[in-house]
Amino acid sequence: MRSPPPRPLLLAFALTAAACPLPPDFVGETLPERTSSDSASVTGPETGMSVTTVAQDPTTTTTGGTTATSDETGASTTAGAGAYGSFCELVGAEPDLQRTVIVPQPACDGGICLLVSDGAPLACMTDVECADEAEGSVCAGNGLCNLSPAFIEANARCTRACETDDDCPAVPGCADGLRCAPITLTGDLCCQRVCACKDHLSAVQANEAEVLCTQPRTCG
Repeated sequence: MRSPPPRPLLLAFALTAAACPLPPDFVGETLPERTSSDSASVTGPETGMSVTTVAQDPTTTTTGGTTATSDETGASTTAGAGAYGSFCELVGAEPDLQRTVIVPQPACDGGICLLVSDGAPLACMTDVECADEAEGSVCAGNGLCNLSPAFIEANARCTRACETDDDCPAVPGCADGLRCAPITLTGDLCCQRVCACKDHLSAVQANEAEVLCTQPRTCG
């Protein structure tokens, strides 16, 4: 993705918006904007590192149509429809996706589809402004740039419930590792801890969600 010229960030979001599961006061941290060298390459927002995976002496096995690859570290990844870490459709999400979305997804082995993008979306007036930020991105009716199709394809993943970070195996293309964290304070998945790639996860928001989820009335 290309780095755009500075533009004002709109930091107020409605709690009920499907593309913004956390309340407005969670958007207190301004993260570096999403960048990409092209539509197929996504970089971590905090490090600017290209998403690259390296395996030493990998071994591959196939079971029931699902391929698993392991390396010397013992980490394993799976590929195949519905497998943990594979692409998933954000069923039931609003058509304009601008921020983190988490939805139940029966097609995923873990029953959950997650797209993490905690950086504040850019304000816009035209599609051209959004296309300068990311190829394929358009300006939505609320005056914010949608996430690009390439970003969604690279980051909408099947995930699963967890208790600690150790419950979250490595995921291909996730440069900064995974965190077991609550993602939303609304809906059926309110305060559900899931494995989330930290590439586009706000640590501040995740920490605040952890605190709020200890309060008995957070999920109604």
